[in-house]
Amino acid sequence: MRFYWLCPAMILLAVLELFIRKTPTVIFHDDRIELKAFPNRTFAWNDMNNVILKDGILTLDFKTDKLIQAEVGEESGSVNEGEFNEYCSRFL
Repeated sequence: MRFYWLCPAMILLAVLELFIRKTPTVIFHDDRIELKAFPNRTFAWNDMNNVILKDGILTLDFKTDKLIQAEVGEESGSVNEGEFNEYCSRFL
């Protein structure tokens, strides 16, 4: 019973784990790209060097040489890679 102070710390860590284990989601808008993960991030199109979807892998290439890659899940349905890449090229 003398380690009762550990209980709030363990609860806090359990709650943080719930946020961290969420599946990341990328949402494309006409003026921005949102990455729904922990923490949520928003990127402007003018920060991007290239955005491409090929073989089920989404690649976000930043002008600062930062690179984010994510696998496109099956729950997103069948995404036409050509149409998606054409959509993204309009904003780059």
